[in-house]
Amino acid sequence: AKKRHIAAKLRLEPHHRVLDIGCGWGGLALYLVKVADVAEVLGVTLSEEQIARARQRAESQDLADRARFALTDYRAVEGRFDRIVSVGMFEHVGITHYRRFFARIGELLTKDGVALLHSIGRFDGPASTNPFIDKHIFPGGYTPALSEVLPAVERNGLLVTDVENMDVAFTGRSGAGDVHLLVVVREAQTVGVRHLVVGNHDIDAAARVPPIDLGRQLLLRITD
Repeated sequence: AKKRHIAAKLRLEPHHRVLDIGCGWGGLALYLVKVADVAEVLGVTLSEEQIARARQRAESQDLADRARFALTDYRAVEGRFDRIVSVGMFEHVGITHYRRFFARIGELLTKDGVALLHSIGRFDGPASTNPFIDKHIFPGGYTPALSEVLPAVERNGLLVTDVENMDVAFTGRSGAGDVHLLVVVREAQTVGVRHLVVGNHDIDAAARVPPIDLGRQLLLRITD
């Protein structure tokens, strides 16, 4: 369900080239090629194990010509992409590197490109990472507040067009301490904009807060 939802958010077309930053085991990249039928997906990761498995999966499904995987840092990627997606990698970027991360997103997007970022985040403002997440989910990672992410987006000429609450959409619940942030952006242009989408998903039942309707609070949709 989440892969389908992400594909819909990206507004994919058959001619699109897609970059998957932090592609993991290749599941999303393969889905976008096989189900969304895009022209090409390049998945990048720094894990040799993930690259080997992703390439194996692409070969076994006869998709290796359209789903390619590279052992490289996203900052070293060259070319332009119609769509950029990153799921579960942003937690490792580090808050001091947010501006450079979104600057690179802007450099890699085409003029009317769309980027989607999915990350664990938090509702209660900047603070240290939840101990459960630090121990069991992303050791050494940092879960950002939306207020820490958006300034880096805006300062790089990117426009946030969608902030969505995935907690309600995918778990049937609302309200939590730590959540998944899903962000969609576009680069501001004289005509049209490249856009970024943000959403979130509750993953920690501990430190819960009274239920609130996060969907209405966080949905920021701007049409061009």
